[in-house]
Amino acid sequence: MSDVKSVTAAFRSEVFDPELPGNEDSSESLWTDADIKRYMTTAQNEFCRATFCLSDPRSYKPAITAGDNRIKASDRIVKPRRAFLQSSGAGLHITTGREMDEGQLSSDYGISVHRDWRADGVTGTPRILITDEESGYYTLYPTPVANDVCQLVVYRLPKAPIYDGGVLEIPEEYRLKLITGMKAQAYLKMDEETHDEDLALKYKTQWLVDLQKFTAEFKQARKGPHKVRYGGIRG
Repeated sequence: MSDVKSVTAAFRSEVFDPELPGNEDSSESLWTDADIKRYMTTAQNEFCRATFCLSDPRSYKPAITAGDNRIKASDRIVKPRRAFLQSSGAGLHITTGREMDEGQLSSDYGISVHRDWRADGVTGTPRILITDEESGYYTLYPTPVANDVCQLVVYRLPKAPIYDGGVLEIPEEYRLKLITGMKAQAYLKMDEETHDEDLALKYKTQWLVDLQKFTAEFKQARKGPHKVRYGGIRG
């Protein structure tokens, strides 16, 4: 199992970091355990943001307040997948401010939206969740006339902080692969024995390539296996 301790040990091995047994934060270590946990946290979060590998159907239920078109967006949410009103179970269409501005919903979804929707004063039962209008919040349209709860199914970041006895949340086969992203950070540590911008750039470049590959793998997994249709054409 690739837990936090094993990933830490593998990282130290790959960067040839001297370490005194039982005293990992000694002066002979180039990177403290606290450094490594920070690098691991960042790399795991970058992995989750790229791949949408962690899904949660239950934990996020922000309150809807009558007269307020904003609901709080948790900083643990990478991307909402689906949204529902708790009172009725009605689904909300998830979109962006740009799509609203371009009037795509009126033509594609049969939802009438004014070009000046931000200031049109329309109220009623929300039908749309806009994800990018204000940092830290989602925007509802129309502005709600009643209190409710928005149930969100989301892709999220890991819940638990990284600690010595912990296990990373991402799939086990990818945990040791975080080390490339960790190295990209480790070689930027401002210390004469660790700071190496060339190595940091090398591993950052490789990490970005790896993330693209991982993203494609998860995307394909969500699609499922190809189905063969008539004439040997894959669906």
